[in-house]
Amino acid sequence: MTLSTIHPCEWHQQDLDQAGRPILAFLTAFGVPLINKAAFISPLADETSLQVSILNYASLALDVAGRRIKIAWEENVSAHLDFDEELKLLHLYRLPNFCAANHAQEDSGLFGLQLRIGFTVSPRSISQIFREILLSYRLWFGQTKASRRIFNMSEKIRATGKDKVLDPLLVQLCGSKGAIEEMLPDGSVHDRTMYTRQQVSHLYAKLLRLQAYIAA
Repeated sequence: MTLSTIHPCEWHQQDLDQAGRPILAFLTAFGVPLINKAAFISPLADETSLQVSILNYASLALDVAGRRIKIAWEENVSAHLDFDEELKLLHLYRLPNFCAANHAQEDSGLFGLQLRIGFTVSPRSISQIFREILLSYRLWFGQTKASRRIFNMSEKIRATGKDKVLDPLLVQLCGSKGAIEEMLPDGSVHDRTMYTRQQVSHLYAKLLRLQAYIAA
């Protein structure tokens, strides 16, 4: 006998005799994208602003001589914006609809479960992490013409997973010039030309590292 869950893209199954495993291992085996708090901690005291004119994919991939960076489109939300400088590989989460659907739920659903089984991520932090992830697609692609062109010409195809599913919100956020307020009308996320540590506190360390890499 097997148990099944629906991943944002596909079905995952495992044998019933695995149900005795620790709950975190059990959920992870289903493909459930659990939040890893350590992936979103920004311990830096730095207050450097993040500039859209600098920190965008066209600058990272094209403008830095000899450093053409490739994107690995991931189904692990905690890997979002991880950067392997040696491999020249930037990891991006490919399912922003999952973030949009959950960022306002706070203590309900999957992330309420995380809290109840011992995670230390607060409901407010979970909601903020998702808002920042949604903003990051605009920062990397949507707010810069050259970056939108790259996404629409090549990355849109690469972001289609093995399940043949392309998240329609990813196409909007990364490939459309329209304001994020038109795509996410709940009013909680806004496009800016500059982002401060306070506005992207959970992703700040990852973004600041990338901005420094581009400017080096």
